[in-house]
Amino acid sequence: MPEKLQGGIRWLSVFLAACLLLLAGCLLFFRYPTMLSDPGYKPPQDFQVYIKARELVNSGNSPYEPNIHLTYKYAPGILIVLDLLPKDARMSWIVFSIITLLVWMTMLALGADYHTPTQALSLAMGLLMSWKGSLETFDFGQFEFWCLSLSIAAAMAMRRFPAVSGLLLGTLPWIKLPWGFLLLPFLTYYYSQHRWSRLSQFFGGFFFTSFIWLVALPGLTWGPEVAFKYSQEWVTLLRSQPNHLFNSDFNQSILGTLTRWAELLHISLSWTLPAALAVLGVLFGMLVSRRLKDSLEQGASGTSRTPLAWVTPWLLFMNLLSPISWRWSSCLMVGVPFVMGETRLRDRGILWWSGLIVMIGLYALQLNPIVRALGFEHWTSLHPYGVITGYWLVALLLIV
Repeated sequence: MPEKLQGGIRWLSVFLAACLLLLAGCLLFFRYPTMLSDPGYKPPQDFQVYIKARELVNSGNSPYEPNIHLTYKYAPGILIVLDLLPKDARMSWIVFSIITLLVWMTMLALGADYHTPTQALSLAMGLLMSWKGSLETFDFGQFEFWCLSLSIAAAMAMRRFPAVSGLLLGTLPWIKLPWGFLLLPFLTYYYSQHRWSRLSQFFGGFFFTSFIWLVALPGLTWGPEVAFKYSQEWVTLLRSQPNHLFNSDFNQSILGTLTRWAELLHISLSWTLPAALAVLGVLFGMLVSRRLKDSLEQGASGTSRTPLAWVTPWLLFMNLLSPISWRWSSCLMVGVPFVMGETRLRDRGILWWSGLIVMIGLYALQLNPIVRALGFEHWTSLHPYGVITGYWLVALLLIV
C-alpha cells in the first residue's frame, strides 16, 4: 500500500475513533434530557448518598449510617475530594458527570491504538458491548468510569513509570475495595520481569497513595482522632453488610449467581462456595498461563498489548471474583474486542465461534424488546438467572 494512502487511512481511523468517543460521551451526558434545563432535577440515587455523606461530615456527624440501606460505604478520604464539587446537589452531579466523561474518553483514547479501520471498529464494538453497563453507571451515579480510567492509566505507566502505576492503582481500593485485586497482576508482571527496582518503585507508589487516602488526607482535614473514628466506623460498616446485598439480583458475581441458582433449584447452599472457587481457580490459572505469560513474551520481543487490552481480562475476572459485582460493571467490557482482535479470525476454532454466538445471545437478553418478546416484563427480570454473569464469563473465556 502506498505510504500516502496508508497515512490517510491511519488518520481516518483516528478521526473515526475520536468521533465515536465524542458521540458516546454526549449520549451518556444527555441521557437525562432535562439535566441542564430543569432546576428541579435530582441526581441519581447513589450519588445522592455521596452528597448526603458530605453534608453529614461538614456538619460534624459520621457519614456512615449502619441502619440505613443506602448509606455511604467508601473510604473516608474519598469524601474530601467530593467536597471540592459545588455545594448544590444538582450542579455537583453535572460537574461530576462532565469530569468523569472527559477522563473516561481521554483514557480510552490513549489506552488503545486506532491506526486501522479494524481498531476503530473494535472501539465501536467495545462501546456497544459495554453500553448497557455504561448507562447503568450513570443511571445510579456510580464510580466505575473512574475505576476503569485509573486502571487503564496504571497499565499505561506500568512499563516505564512503575511508581506512577503504583500511585494510580493505590487509589482504587479506597474507592471500591474489590479493586485491590488488580494489585496481583501488576505485582506478578514486575516479579516475572525480575526487575526488583521497578517492583520496589511500584510498591512504594502503591503504599504511598494508600497512606495518603487512608491516613494523611483525612488526618489533615478532620484531625487524627476524627479520621481514626471514621476509618473504624467504615470497617465496622463493611463487616456488617446484610446478606440480602450479596443475594441481590443486582449482584452478578459467580458466588452470587450460584447462590441464587441453588435457591431456585432448592439445592443445598453448601456447594455454592466450592463451585465458585473451582470456577474462579480454573479461570485464574488460564489467565496466568495464557495471558500474562504471553504479554511478557511479547514485551521482550519489542511489541506489547495496548494498556486497555492488557488490563481487560483482569477486569472481567475481578467482576466474577468480587463478592459483590453490580450489574453496571459491564461498562468494563469496552476493551474485549481489542483483545479478540489480537488473533486472526481464520485462526479461531469452532468452539470460539460458538462461544461468540452465546455471548451475542446473552447480550440480546439485556435488550428490552427481545426480553419482552420472550414474555418477560423487563431485562432485569432475568437477573436472578445470572444473564450478566454468563455474559462476563463467556467474554472472559473468549479472550483468555
